[in-house]
Amino acid sequence: MKILHIGKYFLPFSGGIEYFMGSLIEEQLIQGHSVSAIVHHHLEKEKTSIIDYKGADIHLLKTFGTIPYVPLSLGFYKKYNQVVKGFKPDVIHLHLPNVSAFFGLFLPAAGKIPWVIHWHSDVLDHSSPRFIKMLYPFYRIFENSLLRRAKRVIATSPTYARTSIPLSNFTEKVVVIPLGLQPLPHFSVPKPVDTVPNVLKLLCIGRLSYYKGYTHLLKAVSIAVRRGVDLKLEIVGAGEFMDILVAQVEKRGLSGQVQLLGHVPDLVRDEKLNQCDLLCLPSIERTEAFGLVLLEAMSVGKPCLVSDVRGSGMSWVVVNGETGFVYKAGDSNELALKLAEISRNPGKLPEMGKAGYRRFVEMFQIPVIVSRIEQLYRQILDGKAS
Repeated sequence: MKILHIGKYFLPFSGGIEYFMGSLIEEQLIQGHSVSAIVHHHLEKEKTSIIDYKGADIHLLKTFGTIPYVPLSLGFYKKYNQVVKGFKPDVIHLHLPNVSAFFGLFLPAAGKIPWVIHWHSDVLDHSSPRFIKMLYPFYRIFENSLLRRAKRVIATSPTYARTSIPLSNFTEKVVVIPLGLQPLPHFSVPKPVDTVPNVLKLLCIGRLSYYKGYTHLLKAVSIAVRRGVDLKLEIVGAGEFMDILVAQVEKRGLSGQVQLLGHVPDLVRDEKLNQCDLLCLPSIERTEAFGLVLLEAMSVGKPCLVSDVRGSGMSWVVVNGETGFVYKAGDSNELALKLAEISRNPGKLPEMGKAGYRRFVEMFQIPVIVSRIEQLYRQILDGKAS
């Protein structure tokens, strides 16, 4: 089968959709499909080019900047048309949100091929800037056209499928298939020597943005430390909230408990995951649609601590009390109580990590996900999906 992916960016751009696309394409190749993709260069100075990604042609389009979150590329329409006519895909797999996916609405050649939309997240949520809210009605016209034209729409969790307003008029097309990944390398972690026992080692990984909820986490850590909880928190990631978080760490007197590591190489990030006791994802908005980092943690047997943001898939990926812990989103006091409870019962964490690993293997390992997506493609091509 020939599969064409239309995405926003691609690896090595650091983003959940890009990590997933890389894993998806690699596994589709392993399972014998021919795969190509059209995306934007995430570096503006780079020229249009084609790279070979493990046997797949990835067409990287030169960009001339961005207009709020939208990469500008003069050649995307032409390249889309060329690849469709030359590659002759059996299926076009659109990863949304991505304005460039709209070009397919104006390409007769693309219109003859079945489309599958991968709905990674809605465009709007409570934290969306005002200008996004103002522009969305115009965007929505094309978004609706794509949804009407698509044969099927993949939502990444049951909770997101139920609460997405744009998908509410197309429920008959929606199929829930979660994101998936290859397991991360599992490093053996040496036992500490002459260290203080019962220090809870927490780890956060993700862009330093408002919706990630790090300010609430730091407040919770401050409360927990004042109550005698012995913990260490490392935050991996860069972003516009770095200065704010640095100031908060200093203001709350947490320099001995919290380290902001910024961007680190993947190998260092993987080592941190292997060394921590618990991965935290304290997001406060539905912008955190799934939380791909949770799968990375589960793949190395680490339990997770997540918030119960309404509509997000986080509290579906993590089973409260079994593979990790769920607390009320944005509630620093409840989170502090949860940290205290966890620190009193550290012996439960390894068993929860093992349960998380089993759940990962059964539900989220990328061969399982790709097999489900291939089955969906086959149904469409066999005419069973109207």
